[in-house]
Amino acid sequence: MAATGTTNAEVEIRPSVRLVAPVIAFGATMAMRKLMERTYKKTAGQPVPHPHDLRVSLTRTLTWSVATAVVMTLVEVVIVRGIDRAGAKPTD
Repeated sequence: MAATGTTNAEVEIRPSVRLVAPVIAFGATMAMRKLMERTYKKTAGQPVPHPHDLRVSLTRTLTWSVATAVVMTLVEVVIVRGIDRAGAKPTD
């Protein structure tokens, strides 16, 4: 069942796009992680919590881990889908 505003037309993704999308997504997620780490350090005034550092509270470590995972997943999905859409060719 198609969602509102979508069509049931088949779309083929070019093979070259399938190869390039993960590489670009990887680069974008690494850049975003560095940006998040710099922002955290600047706003919190302390380094990013390391999961193996027992001096850091579990709440702070888990919060950082969940926030990082969510942002990294969002970046990857947006990049891969955007590239797939740009490289799609409709099939008849």
